[in-house]
Parts: sequence; structure tokens; C-alpha cells
Amino acid sequence: MEKSDIRSKLVQIGLNEDEAEVYMSLIETGETTAGPVIKKTGLHRQIIYTTLERLEKRGLVHVTTKRGIKHWISAYPEVIREEIDRKEKIASEVIPELLNLRALSHHGQEVRIYEGPEGFAAMQVEGLARIPEGCFYRVVGSSPKLFTETMASVGRLEEFESRRIERKILIELIFSESEREAKRVVYDQYFKDQPKALQRRYRFLPEERNSPVGIHIWHDTVVLVIYGSPLLTIEIKSKSLTEDFLQYFKHLWELAKE
Repeated sequence: MEKSDIRSKLVQIGLNEDEAEVYMSLIETGETTAGPVIKKTGLHRQIIYTTLERLEKRGLVHVTTKRGIKHWISAYPEVIREEIDRKEKIASEVIPELLNLRALSHHGQEVRIYEGPEGFAAMQVEGLARIPEGCFYRVVGSSPKLFTETMASVGRLEEFESRRIERKILIELIFSESEREAKRVVYDQYFKDQPKALQRRYRFLPEERNSPVGIHIWHDTVVLVIYGSPLLTIEIKSKSLTEDFLQYFKHLWELAKE
């Protein structure tokens, strides 16, 4: 299998492009300081350090300090399987409950479940049509890169942004502090030339307050996104539930920093 194919597979199972690139570099290099990783990947120094920190928190790399200098080494690849198993366990626990919720749709609540990036992207684009013009689309948790890379991977990011701007939908996003640099990279690459009035608004929370899944909130809908293999998207249409999550978002927004 070519390296590009391996990198693509890593992205499909939940790593972003930078994480896949850095992890593969460490697999090939062995224990090393950040310098060789920067040279091998060609990524910006700050992106490397931010990515290494994320990989360390996921248990995919280990760090030691020798003579005051940090050294990183990749964990055994089996750790990836363990992470996927954990996500599958979460999915196996939540899906039966969500199916029970779906049975209550005659009480004004409807649940739909999508697998894979195609279903995720289609749901996002179609959801814009249900948001009243000039209203908000809010997101908390996950990563700035995961949304854009998933939409772009199936060729629907440009369509989503075009429809959003046409309908004047405003986006507010809350991520953890560790995603601040990733946000800058994504913003510069995809969104900096958009109309100023429709620019995304970002705020950041301490890592311990971040949501383990992506939560998208709009109009009468809450969407839970589990970035794993497969990508799992749970769409819940419920005015009362949406109002509860909206209050949750507003509380976090006040706590978060620009």
C-alpha cells in the first residue's frame, strides 16, 4: 500500500491530515525531537507541536524529556484499534437509545442516523434549507479541520458555503484551546475571503470542557457527530431538545474566550 493510501485510511478512521502525516513520520523515524518531524513533513513548527500534543492526548504518541528537550515516539499502531473499539462501544450503547427516540417521532421528535462522509455532507447541505434566512448555525466540540476536510473529501464544501452565504446563515463555533492553530490554518485556507458580515465567529474553551463529540445546533435540529470508522452522524429533529442544547451552547459561549 502506498504511503498516500495509508494516510488516507488514517483520515478515514478519525485522524485529520496533519495528525496522519505526523504519526506516519514518527512511525518511520522512531524516537525523535520535533526538528526532524518538521523537516520530514514540511509542516509549520507550531502545527507540529499542536499536532503532537493532540496525538499524545489520544495515546498515539509518547513524550519524554532528555536534558530539557522533548522527545516523541509513536505508540504501537494497535492503539488505533483500541480507540476505534471505544468509539464502537459508545455507538453500540447510544444507537438502541436513539432508535427508541425515533419511535417517539409522532410526538414531534424525529431521529435519523447516517454513516460515512457522504451521508454527513448530504445532511449538512439539506439542513441549510430548513434554517430560516439570517439565522444561526452553531457548533461545539470536535475540530475545525474535521468538518472542512470531511465536506471537501466528497466535494460538497463549496456547495455548503455557497448556500450558507446565499441564505445569510451565521455560524458560531466553540472548540478547545488546542484547536486554535488548526482554526487559523482552516480559516486562511477556506474562509478568509468570505463576506465580512458572514465570517465565522470562533471561541475557545479549556480542554477539559470540550465536548467529546461534535454537536451541531440549528433551528429545530441537533446533530451529534462521532468522527470514527465509520463516521456516524445522528440527526435529531426536536424543538424542545434544540432549545435545551441552544441554552447549553450559550452558556459555553459566555465561558469561552475569543
